Amino acid sequence: KTENAAFAEPLAAAFRVVEQNLVPAKTKIAIVGDGKLGLLIGEVLGRHAQRTGSPRPVLYGRHVSKMKLLSSESQCDTALSDTALPKNAYAYDVVVDATGSPAGLDLSRQLCRTEGTLVLKSTCAAGTDFNTAPFVVDELRVQGSRCGPFGPALELLKTLDLTPLIDSTFPLAKAPEAVKRAGERGCLKVQIRVSDG
Repeated sequence: KTENAAFAEPLAAAFRVVEQNLVPAKTKIAIVGDGKLGLLIGEVLGRHAQRTGSPRPVLYGRHVSKMKLLSSESQCDTALSDTALPKNAYAYDVVVDATGSPAGLDLSRQLCRTEGTLVLKSTCAAGTDFNTAPFVVDELRVQGSRCGPFGPALELLKTLDLTPLIDSTFPLAKAPEAVKRAGERGCLKVQIRVSDG
């Protein structure tokens, strides 16, 4: 579907975690954040885990309705983030934070085992009161991860329908409304249709 094309770049960013060799075989993985990027990371890392014989990743989020948008082929489990602790404290080898929030980063840190890897997929304005002590005490490896390879993303887009992640589509004449909708809390993706042809 042509609507899928808009997901090429964020899906490539999701593949960057694999490209960086951060999730070797048998790795226990958690993803925190059920926004568009978190869902795409779930799609990619679930398939990667299946190929490498790793346990199914778990996507922690705040919205059951968003987590239900993961395809059945993703091989990724879901759980509500507010129920993650204390049961899953220090339970994961690699935790990918895709929340962009200080609270999400803190949850990601608590889910990561001692000497584990915390992957930051989004920026987080933690402010001047950011406490590094837990990262040092737990000897966490913190790895930034940004843009990724388009080849695997385009290949996956041939078979993965991401149109359920599109919240709204507007004609170009209603671009200001589209921008307003895109800025609303909980909106995953808005597309602007340039022409009807």
